Amino acid sequence: MISHARCLVAVTVSLLIACGDSGSGGSGVAGGSDPVGAGGPGSGGDGASSSTETGGGGVGGVGNTGGSPPGGPTCAANGFTICEDFEEAADGSFPEGWGARGDEWGAGELGVASDDARFGSKSLKADGGNNGQHFMDFKGDLGAIASHHFGRVYMKVAVPAPWPSSGVLHADFIEGLGPGPGGSTHNVRWGVVENTGMKYQWIYNVQPSNGAPEFAEGTSYDYDWTGDWQCIEWFYDEPSQDGTLWIDGVELPIQPGENHAAELPVFSSLGVGLANYQDANEGFTVWYDELAYDDERIGCGD
Repeated sequence: MISHARCLVAVTVSLLIACGDSGSGGSGVAGGSDPVGAGGPGSGGDGASSSTETGGGGVGGVGNTGGSPPGGPTCAANGFTICEDFEEAADGSFPEGWGARGDEWGAGELGVASDDARFGSKSLKADGGNNGQHFMDFKGDLGAIASHHFGRVYMKVAVPAPWPSSGVLHADFIEGLGPGPGGSTHNVRWGVVENTGMKYQWIYNVQPSNGAPEFAEGTSYDYDWTGDWQCIEWFYDEPSQDGTLWIDGVELPIQPGENHAAELPVFSSLGVGLANYQDANEGFTVWYDELAYDDERIGCGD
C-alpha cells in the first residue's frame, strides 16, 4: 500500500573495517572490495570507521532491546508522504510503485513474504546468501523528500545471525543513492559492522562510485542481535548536511560529518534491502515492515 499525502564518539585514525574482497573469505585486509557503483565485486575499498566513546552521551554497553512499540499498522492510518505495508503484494514480488534498484550482484533474494511480519501478515524479506547486494527502491517522484526527510521501518534479523570468524562482517540495510562531489554517485547507507566478539556497531557509511575513499561514522561495538523486531528511524537533511539514527526511539551517538564531510546528496533513490560484503556462509535473513518516509518525524508508536 502506498499512501501519498503530503559520535559523541572519537574515531580511531585507522579504519577498523578495511573489508576484504568479497571473494577473499572476509579477511579484513585493507584495500578489499565493495561493488557499489561498479556492478560487482573487485572494484574498490569497503571500509567503515571504528569508534570509541568519550563522553556521557553514548550508549555504552546497551544492546538492542527489540522493543514492542504500541499501536497497529501505520500506513493505513496516517498520511505519510510514502508508506508501504507490503500487504497487497504477492509473495516473491515487490509492491506497486517499488522495484529492484537495478545494481544487484552476488547471492541473495529479495521480495515480499508471508512467513513473518511486524503488523498484518506480510513483510519484505531479504535472504542474503554468502555475499551480495539486493535493494528495493521507490520508483515514483521523490519530490521534497529527496533533500529532506525522516524515515522509519521495522526490521528483524534472524538469529543466529552470521558472525565473522576473522576480520569483520559489514552489512547495509537502509540505502539511498545520489550525486556526490567529483562526478560520483554516492551510496549513502545505515548499516552495521560485526566483530569476532559477536558484537556489532551501527554506522553511517558513504561509498563514492568514482574511486574516492569510502568513509563512515560509527558507534562502539555495543549491540547484539536478539531476534526481535526493532524500530529503525533516521533523518537526512541535505541543505544542512545533517543526519540522525534512532533505534527503538533512542538516538544513537552517530553524527555524519563529525570526522569527514557528510556529503549528503539530493537523493535519486531511497529504499531498503541487504548488502553484505564478506563471506557470511548462509548469510543474513532480514524482514522489513511498515516502511515510511515523511517531512516530519514518524515515530514508532503511531
